[in-house]
Amino acid sequence: MNMLSRWAEGHCDQYELDLVGKPDAYISAMIKLCDQNLRYAYPNPLIEFLFYDHPSGKKRIERALTYKRRQHS
Repeated sequence: MNMLSRWAEGHCDQYELDLVGKPDAYISAMIKLCDQNLRYAYPNPLIEFLFYDHPSGKKRIERALTYKRRQHS
């Protein structure tokens, strides 16, 4: 179930980036979210696979950076 949830959340993240088109604001929000919730931005991949129901902060930020690079291409 966690894997399915992470997949759906990844699509939601992409939708948000496509809709708003402001990857810097998204990155800032993800950093604040990790800080506020004391969530590990870079969890061990096994821990993320077993216990995380959302993509890690690292993966969410990487998605936004990829989106930003595509915007400027």
